[in-house]
Amino acid sequence: MHHNSRAITHLGDNLTGRGNGDDEEILVNLPQVPDTISKLVFVVNIYDCIKRKQNFGEVENTFIRLVNLEKNQEIARYSLSGGEYKGKPGMILAEVYRYNSEWKMAAVGEGINKIFKK
Repeated sequence: MHHNSRAITHLGDNLTGRGNGDDEEILVNLPQVPDTISKLVFVVNIYDCIKRKQNFGEVENTFIRLVNLEKNQEIARYSLSGGEYKGKPGMILAEVYRYNSEWKMAAVGEGINKIFKK
């Protein structure tokens, strides 16, 4: 659940949606990301969506956000519920990439039909 460099860590999956705060978190320490990695793509999909026949148009009160923890600042937020992502079991949230030795972020917010497995 983490990259070998320890720069990227997934804190686990909450399949019930119960509890306070964010259900799932992926922590990224950009200065620790190895130089061999030039882009990170943040993708989300509904767990077992094919078997469960679910898409984000059917899920209520669901959002995903990108947060700078150092500054306690929300950078991007997408609501995954409702019409815009109807029929879409996945979404590309953002791309974080190196540009002239600096990290930049491009918000994407595109619903997708492709399912990514670990």
